[in-house]
Amino acid sequence: MAALPEGRALDNQYHPTQDFIKEPYSANADPGTKVNVRLAMMAEAIVRELVESVSLMGAPKPLVDLGRQISFVEAEHNLMLKTLINPDEPVLEKAFYGELAEVTGLNRLLMLEKETSTKEAYEFIVEEDEDHLRYLGALLVEVEDKDPSALSESKFFTGKPRRTTANYLAEILKTSLNFRPSGRSVTKVA
Repeated sequence: MAALPEGRALDNQYHPTQDFIKEPYSANADPGTKVNVRLAMMAEAIVRELVESVSLMGAPKPLVDLGRQISFVEAEHNLMLKTLINPDEPVLEKAFYGELAEVTGLNRLLMLEKETSTKEAYEFIVEEDEDHLRYLGALLVEVEDKDPSALSESKFFTGKPRRTTANYLAEILKTSLNFRPSGRSVTKVA
């Protein structure tokens, strides 16, 4: 069996990350901040995935190498953004804010989109993600005794053009195709 070549010392294999570690947002940070951090993480992940796919398309080596460098930088950005999330934030709230980020981002796109097919795709995804948000909101009420509306109050959010910002989140959290929060429980609608 062939011997493995000797590699670099372990402490030389890692890039220093101290500059990327930031102070997490506080427990009472504005929900808009919590959502925007997640939107930025989503954007970084998409760019990284697209750049990494260049090497799968049979691109020339210099382009593949450039893609790897960009991908590395995007990974650093994602690391930095992840350090902004409060580590004490409960799992259900993390999931709620992640779903809220999807809905918020897609609604922002919907307001600007002109292409019919693209707009239809966004609307389809938003409707399903709004259901996910309702279910997570109901779980927050049931499991953690938290009001999802209070977790969603922010001047940063924009709703669909046909709704006001003030009532948008409350509206999607209170209505559902199959379930509606009723006090501290979730009631199946017949």
